Amino acid sequence: MSSIEVEGIERTQVKIAFMKSPRVVVGSVKAAAIHIRHKIAPYPPKPPNSTYRRTENLLKNWYVQQLPLGAMVWNNRKYGPYVQGDYQTDMHAATGWKTTQEVSEAESEAVVKIIMDAINRVINS
Repeated sequence: MSSIEVEGIERTQVKIAFMKSPRVVVGSVKAAAIHIRHKIAPYPPKPPNSTYRRTENLLKNWYVQQLPLGAMVWNNRKYGPYVQGDYQTDMHAATGWKTTQEVSEAESEAVVKIIMDAINRVINS
C-alpha cells in the first residue's frame, strides 16, 4: 500500500487552520485523495492486437474514504494489487498500468499544493 505524507508544513499553520476551520482542512485532504483517485483510475491504452474485452471493473472500484485526520484511496477488487499495486505483474507494467506508488510519487507536489492552498486560505481569511 502506498501513502503520501505531507511534510514540510509548519505544525503551527496546520493547528491554526484546523482551529479556525476544521472542515476546510479535512475537506482539503479529501480533495487531495480524490485528485489521486482521478489519476490512478484511468486505464492505459489498449495494447495493439489485444482481443481482451475490458470490463472496467477495476476503474469502477476505486474509492476515497475520509479518515479522522486523513483520507485513503483504495480499490476493492481482489486482483487490484497485481494490476496497480505492490504486487504488479510484469505484464501489467509492460502494458502501461500505473501503480499506486508511481501515482503517489508523481502527484505528491499536487497533493501538498491542494492541502496548503486550503490551509493558507483559512489562515489568511
